[in-house]
Order: sequence, then C-alpha cells, then structure tokens
Amino acid sequence: MFVVLPLEGEAVREWAPSARGAVLVGDGGGEFFSRFLAAGGGETDPLDSYTRRVVRGVVEEVVGGNGCEVFHPFASERVHLPFQRLGRAAGLPAPGPLGVQVHPRFGPWWAYRALVTLAVPIAREGALAESCPGCAGPCVNDCTEHALDGGRWVAGGLRGEIVCGDACGARLRCPVGTKARYSSEQMAFHARARQAMAVARRA
Repeated sequence: MFVVLPLEGEAVREWAPSARGAVLVGDGGGEFFSRFLAAGGGETDPLDSYTRRVVRGVVEEVVGGNGCEVFHPFASERVHLPFQRLGRAAGLPAPGPLGVQVHPRFGPWWAYRALVTLAVPIAREGALAESCPGCAGPCVNDCTEHALDGGRWVAGGLRGEIVCGDACGARLRCPVGTKARYSSEQMAFHARARQAMAVARRA
C-alpha cells in the first residue's frame, strides 16, 4: 500500500530549485512486494527497477509528468537525498531506537520509494503520531546481542560473534504495525540485498 506524504516546496528547493511542492512516496506492509513478485520480479528484474516503473507510471497518470522530477533512495541514484530528514519535514516522527521512522499505522514495516517534486504548491498535512516515546523499547531492550549506545542500537555492533539472520528480531519485537509485518520471503529478500551491498562496499 502506498504511503503519500505532501511536502511544501521549501523543503526540497536545495535539490530541486524550481519545485513548488513535493510528495514523498513510500509503501507500507507487504502488498508492494507481493505485486513485485507477481510481476515476475527477482534477479532478472530488481526491485529498484520495478519501483522506478511503477512510480513513473503513477506520476504520469496522476499529474501527467509535467514539471515533475522523481528521485529515489537507491544507492545507484545520481543524487542522494536525506529521505528521513524530508520525512520529518512531511510530518513523520523522528527515527526510533533502530534508526528507522516508525509509522503510526505500519510501524517499522514500510519504506521510502520516491520523492516527486511538483510544479504546483502543496501544503503538508499535520504531524503523524509518534509511537516511540513512552514505549518500553523491546526492539533494543529485549535483545541480548546488539550493542547499545545511550539506548540506541548500533548498526553492526554486536556484543558477541552472532550475526543477525534474515529475520532480525529487533523489528519483529516492535509493538507497532504488527499486522503490516513483512513476510519471511520479503525479510529474506531484503537481508540478501543488504548483505550483497555490504560485500560490494568492501570490494
């Protein structure tokens, strides 16, 4: 399911000087991934390529593509935007202990897919509810393996020699958005992608 967050033009002028408005596009839950698989997605049709096609198709259908620019949060992009910072400007809460922004409906089970700049102004909506303040933090506090720094999870910082598997328990322990949890297949897909990216960076 698409998550669409309006942004005022001022928030994106640094990267798109002519933009008068913008929307952040994400997807929550496993529906987008299921459609990707149903369309034949996999090794021969990477998720990034599928995402570009789908987003471009929606943009052309809704606004005709006139005066629009589309940016994606992919490593291969020519321009790398601070999507979490833009998300904050659009009303999303600050990142939680895992470093991800917990959506009030989808919890940690959602992802940014694109930023679409517009030639017309658009007003942002009100701030979304924050889920992490007041939470007992089972995502990190119930983990015996991850190293913590001031109550925040340290990426790659494990106390022992254990390496997280395909379904790291941290996200699974988040009490928000449990109905939107990714399938085991999707979690394994993303884990393989992260591992491949880490190998490529070390090469």
